[in-house]
Amino acid sequence: VNFINLSTARAVKRAKEVGVRKVVGAGKKQLIAQFLAEAFLYNLMAVLIGIGITLVAIPLVNQSLDISLERGLLISYEVIMGLTALILGGALISGLYPAFVLTSFKAIQVVKGNVYQRKKKFGFRQVLVVFQFAASVTLILGTFLVVKQLKYMRSQDLGFSTEQTLVLKGATASRSQNDLVERLHRFKNELVKLPSAKGYSISNSVPGWENFGISGYRSINFPNETRNLYNVNTDEFFFPNFEIKIIAGRNFQKEMLTDTAAVVLNEVALKYMGFNSPEEAIGQKLNPNSQNEWNIIGVVANYHQAGLKEELDPVAFFYNPNGGRFYTVKLATNDYGAAMTEIESLWDEIYPDSPFEYFFMDEFFNRQYKSDEQFNSVFIGFAGLAIFVACLGLFGLVSFTAEQSKKEISIRKVLGASVSKVVLLLAKDYARLILISLIIAFPLGYYLMQEWLQGFAYQTSIGVGIFVVGGLLISLIAFITVSFKSFNVANSNPVNSLREE
Repeated sequence: VNFINLSTARAVKRAKEVGVRKVVGAGKKQLIAQFLAEAFLYNLMAVLIGIGITLVAIPLVNQSLDISLERGLLISYEVIMGLTALILGGALISGLYPAFVLTSFKAIQVVKGNVYQRKKKFGFRQVLVVFQFAASVTLILGTFLVVKQLKYMRSQDLGFSTEQTLVLKGATASRSQNDLVERLHRFKNELVKLPSAKGYSISNSVPGWENFGISGYRSINFPNETRNLYNVNTDEFFFPNFEIKIIAGRNFQKEMLTDTAAVVLNEVALKYMGFNSPEEAIGQKLNPNSQNEWNIIGVVANYHQAGLKEELDPVAFFYNPNGGRFYTVKLATNDYGAAMTEIESLWDEIYPDSPFEYFFMDEFFNRQYKSDEQFNSVFIGFAGLAIFVACLGLFGLVSFTAEQSKKEISIRKVLGASVSKVVLLLAKDYARLILISLIIAFPLGYYLMQEWLQGFAYQTSIGVGIFVVGGLLISLIAFITVSFKSFNVANSNPVNSLREE
């Protein structure tokens, strides 16, 4: 698109060359072949340079986006055929238009300098520029929305605390179950003595870890219908350790022997099992009148197990203090290095046959947003590239118009027109092009943004501000582009243009 615009604008300066060639006998086919050959060489060089840039950029792209592109893909059959089609198609599309424009003029007019008459104000080149800027605006709007959605997800209350929370992967090697329990008790007893630890909990799942355990349960509200709940085994320290609020009933208690048959529900599970309020559920049972009966002793507030991209899961918590895949340690210090040294030393003493594997809860939970952050980086890159390419197209169109109007501009300056008036004369038509681009891009961008947001259970609002800022940004960029070229033309010496007559 830009090559057509820039080639056509540049072709004005070659009009006399074409006229002279015609006078000395060059035919239309020869001239078209010349322009096509030039366009072919330009496209070939562009593709070769593009391949070189790609070879250099692949490691950087792999690192920044956490993907594994290989250089060998560039010599695959599909890529080679695609690049060949790009070179040939690009040469035809970008070469034919300026070739036919130039070869259509009569030689005597070209030699005299009467190349172009004033064209209609909305032609093929204007359509291309509108298309480019509409695409740029759409990408800008999308970029703003992705940033806003990521900020929204990070700013929401997750329903639990991730601060100063270290999670150890539970020991796997042991001679027997009794030995594993005995060593777990030793580890817990010694852990609370460390100055760097102020709390711990044992569980088979932690926030951010996908729940796999699902079982069916009945309630008094659905005596003949089994409903699936996610299962999480915890000890009595899990809720206080993660600062998960108990809104009704009580937490598990080590002294209550009956808690081995007790269950705590979250709010989603409460509604899902047919209870209208937390207080109503306390004292009721899951699987009533059966051998596998569970007493509901508490209800906890919802927390986001899998971030804000997913709906909240109905979860049932069961008491199991002697086993779990995760040992969660609440740190009492910000000196993580010293804390890790203490805890690892204790681990190696009690679990010499199990590796010391850990992660910090805040980093682990935020990894869920990594793909969205990578998507945002790609989006910003494409938006910036699209704006740059669109500005090149606009620059080409301004150059084309300036070449058409340079004698008119010179006469206006001789008659007293100021530089600002000449700039305004050249720029006013492009304001209309940008306005048309915005009219096209706003509804298209809104539709695409709505579609993208459907992938999130919890969504930010699109808002008018995104459109206002996006429209102002692209208008400012376009204004700077147009003004830069227009100012150069308006500030030129009118004598240089008029003496050509």
